[in-house]
Amino acid sequence: GESCLIITAKREHYMFKSFTSGRLSTKNKMTFKYGKIEARIKFPKTANGLWPAFWMLGKDYPKAVWPKCGEIDILEMGNRNGILAGTQDRLFNGACHWGEKFNHGKYPNYAKSTVNPYCLQDGFHLYTLIWDRNSFKMYVDLDKYPNNTPYFEMPINGKNEINNPAHYFHKQFFLVFNLAVGGDFTGIRNVNKITALKSGDAKMYIDYVRVYQKGQSNEEFHYTSNSTLLK
Repeated sequence: GESCLIITAKREHYMFKSFTSGRLSTKNKMTFKYGKIEARIKFPKTANGLWPAFWMLGKDYPKAVWPKCGEIDILEMGNRNGILAGTQDRLFNGACHWGEKFNHGKYPNYAKSTVNPYCLQDGFHLYTLIWDRNSFKMYVDLDKYPNNTPYFEMPINGKNEINNPAHYFHKQFFLVFNLAVGGDFTGIRNVNKITALKSGDAKMYIDYVRVYQKGQSNEEFHYTSNSTLLK
């Protein structure tokens, strides 16, 4: 009964691939710096092999080659650890990635996983990032539990120098939603071991995404009018 954006993952042969899905972003349409960012999302059952995410990339991507652009992962599900433990409907994580170059995977990053006390794949849940000059703080279901503590928190108020978070996270970012199939996060690269789509398509429902700001002088918000925001 909800009116939603829907990203659908399918098991089908297309362009020599075994699956199709979608990735949408606000790149070149809406970018911002600082604020309260939240999305109300219904994730599919991820067992086994689905990797849904709600995240952000720096406005200077792809000119600033990843991870130099900076990446803020507000919510990811489907991690291999959840698969192994049988908790992937409750295990999720927040993360940040930055640095001057990939360096064979030895770039600066910080990730933290959490096993929620209740299922996050049974309906809609609210995911929130509060971003200011001092830190990132991420929350789940603040609308239901306003006293929840952050599941992810990271300071960004250090020195503005190479490889410090403060050098990469005080600029405009854009939003990304996607529903990946397989990959390193899930630990599954063999198409025959992707069991999540054996009974049919999987859908990620996005009711809304909202950005709130206080009107402070250090905040930025840019929006291109007369265009579809997510593409």
